[in-house]
Amino acid sequence: MSNKSLLQLYRMHIAEAQFSEAKQLLDLIEQRHEANGAMQQIVANERERLEWNGVLLAPSHINQDSLTTTRPTNTGIIRERLNHQHNWYFNSNLEAYLIKEWSAKTRPAMLCEVRSLLVLGNNFSLSTGVFRPISHYLNFLHHHGGPRLRSVQLDNNAEPDVIDALFNNHDAIIINGLQQICNVVHLAKSVQRYCKQGRIYGYLHETRWILDRLPDDQKQRVRSTIPYLDLLLCCQRQCADFAPYGTPKSHTILHNPTLPATSSRLSRRNSGQILMSGSVKERKGVGLFNACAERLTPEGFRFHWAGQIRDTATPLNAVVTHHGHLSSHDLQRVLRNTEIFFLSSIEDTFPLAAIEAYLHGCKVLLPRSTGLVDVLEGRSGVLIYDDHQVDTVVPLLQQLKDQPAPEAKDRQVISQRLGLEAFLDRCHRAIQPMPARQDSTETDQKCPSIAVIVHLYYTDLGFEFSRHLEAVAGPSTDLYITIPIHKDSTELRANLERMFSKRFRSLCLLSVPDRGMDISPFFEAIRHLSNQSWAPVDLILKIHTKKSLQVSGASKGQRWRRGLLDGLLGNRRNVKTILNRFERDSDLGLLAPEPFLMRKSQRDQVVAANDAAVNNLLSIYGLAPDPSRVFVRGTMFWTRATALLPNLLQTPLPTPEAFEPGHARDGSLAHAYERVLSYLPQRDHSLHAYQVQESAL
Repeated sequence: MSNKSLLQLYRMHIAEAQFSEAKQLLDLIEQRHEANGAMQQIVANERERLEWNGVLLAPSHINQDSLTTTRPTNTGIIRERLNHQHNWYFNSNLEAYLIKEWSAKTRPAMLCEVRSLLVLGNNFSLSTGVFRPISHYLNFLHHHGGPRLRSVQLDNNAEPDVIDALFNNHDAIIINGLQQICNVVHLAKSVQRYCKQGRIYGYLHETRWILDRLPDDQKQRVRSTIPYLDLLLCCQRQCADFAPYGTPKSHTILHNPTLPATSSRLSRRNSGQILMSGSVKERKGVGLFNACAERLTPEGFRFHWAGQIRDTATPLNAVVTHHGHLSSHDLQRVLRNTEIFFLSSIEDTFPLAAIEAYLHGCKVLLPRSTGLVDVLEGRSGVLIYDDHQVDTVVPLLQQLKDQPAPEAKDRQVISQRLGLEAFLDRCHRAIQPMPARQDSTETDQKCPSIAVIVHLYYTDLGFEFSRHLEAVAGPSTDLYITIPIHKDSTELRANLERMFSKRFRSLCLLSVPDRGMDISPFFEAIRHLSNQSWAPVDLILKIHTKKSLQVSGASKGQRWRRGLLDGLLGNRRNVKTILNRFERDSDLGLLAPEPFLMRKSQRDQVVAANDAAVNNLLSIYGLAPDPSRVFVRGTMFWTRATALLPNLLQTPLPTPEAFEPGHARDGSLAHAYERVLSYLPQRDHSLHAYQVQESAL
């Protein structure tokens, strides 16, 4: 295919919002034009467009069984996921829907108030460690200003101090299901202690069928925990199921979210075709399904089952067509040919497979025991059976065969009531933070005045930075955001105002020329800051939206950005540790994460590309060359204002015109200042190679 055809096809995919396909083409275009600087700039701009539309949030739909987890050495935790180990979506259809529907206009309204969320759960292979439906929601918010995520599976014998330490470092905790409640011996006591200062949510998707089968010691742990939880339930019926175990602090019926059918037009169906979808095991009612199939097959009914075999002791009847596990696309194809979806489960809280079948136009037969009855009873094309007995079910299947298909208005109501928008609204109303907690030292210690200077070149990262900046937000912090002129807009400024204005003492948005990478914009902010005599500054934090799309590569740029931001911000406890370090050590001038401190880079050692420009600046600022002096790669750091500003302002700051436009290569003035900005605070003050503590994770 010609390069012209590739570009045309790429633009067609963009126009049709087929962003994943567009990304694949952009990768190919980038490979073909690797030596073309102008084309690489176009590719970099297009990558930003794709990231804005969410493509890089879901890297290649990785296999669920190989998701990254950390297996820490600290006693009490079996495995966990931290922040970026949650980077995936379970369902590619859901991902496509999110990319299409969650536009820039809706993102700010979706930001979650919870800054740091801990999830306790066992199911790490099928989800993020967060229960599956909300995992989509939390992961998306995680990338757009939502909570920092940590998912942990506790050892059954985890000590109370281990559990307490985990709890006390987060604004909210979600316990995913009963497994951790039933199995972790000391969990209940920690829940009781923590609930006085923060909320603990229990997402409990189990029903009485499960509860009645628990051993007595596990039932007692459930009784010791329920009264201290805010319950998130799948259906109203669960309220009665859990009532014997205590009265929770609150309960919210979330329902699981579903997606609309791909087409509202109903296709012609195979008369008498009956489908059940789910794992083949006792709990799914295999025995009842087999008995109905044996009774009705002679009458022309055809029974089908889609799902993996999980229990060989209860096999499907020979007259049942077994499809095995089907992809979402293949399952939808089968649903379009199916007349009746028969939910044979003995216990199934809120199975979305039945909702999906209804939205695809299947008539549905449901047991009274499922929570779906709450939303589907009385709808067209729906019948309910009260007993899992073949003599009860067979007449209803025969009756349902003669009834018309679900009406479009009923399917539309269900689609809206159980859709993503309604689900998000319920989540936002349910998951709310407690009032911010203060460390014991905070009330006795005056907070320093802080200026945070952010260069927002990659404007799509504004939401990611919203999450990071929460760690330093407050009444003693001023936020300066510089925006390239060609990316500045009324809509962007309104979004930034909405995200930041109420969280900082002041917010200053500066439009700057696209010159000198993050260095020239930093100087523009310094000029503005120096004129604000009403707000003297003690500390300066310099950060920017590093991606390195053109030189280091997106993966390396992402690692650097995350490493620097986690080290410099992380969470409020980490920032408090940094501020205490400056308070205790009056000689400290510059602080940066240890892995990002370096002397001459390998490239510098070979070609000395930056030596001439660096030495010229050293001469201007009266600093002697020193090969052992370190600088911060990535140019993000904390510095004492008195260590940087007097040294920096002893000579006029260069104007934007002095810097190269766009991306600057080695040997440029911007790269020279990358070194010198780290050198100046070290003239009369020490440097601290900061080691991020575990509490910053």
